[in-house]
Amino acid sequence: MNATAIIRHRGQAGFALFVGLVLLIVLSIIALVAMQLVANQNRLASAAWAAQMGLTTSEGALINGQNQVLNGAVLNGFSLNTNGTYTFNWSSLPQWAQPAFSWTGSGILPSGSYTNSAYSQSTAQVIIEQLPSVAAPGQSFCSSSYGCNGGILQVFRVTANGVGPDGTTPVLLQDTSVQ
Repeated sequence: MNATAIIRHRGQAGFALFVGLVLLIVLSIIALVAMQLVANQNRLASAAWAAQMGLTTSEGALINGQNQVLNGAVLNGFSLNTNGTYTFNWSSLPQWAQPAFSWTGSGILPSGSYTNSAYSQSTAQVIIEQLPSVAAPGQSFCSSSYGCNGGILQVFRVTANGVGPDGTTPVLLQDTSVQ
């Protein structure tokens, strides 16, 4: 070998190391970004799942409350405004919207707590408000299938407040029922 070939070979030996280090740094950055994206997707999926469990639990509690109204299980005690049954008051906020109202304790129907059978950490509570009675719209609606008594319909607002298994995804649902 001549001296020129040896000098040229020694000058290129460090360049391969430099290219290798740059590629290693680029691949490490790509791997870190990919791990961060996976972690974010996992958090989003967990939050969506918890919200869905809260919604499912609230729906179950709402249906449970509606069944209590339709079966006549809660028709007494509205005038006392206790134990989760309230009479609607035009001059104030509904009970569930007042700042001092708590969704735990004595303000909830004794039979109004509902637990998701699949995930026991996901719970919901129910309150029922008796709204002003209304006249049935015509005699055709005043039948036993509509729970009508003498042309007057009793209207109830059922409110269910549920949370997902993590306790941080509240869901508030309402519906009206006619007795």
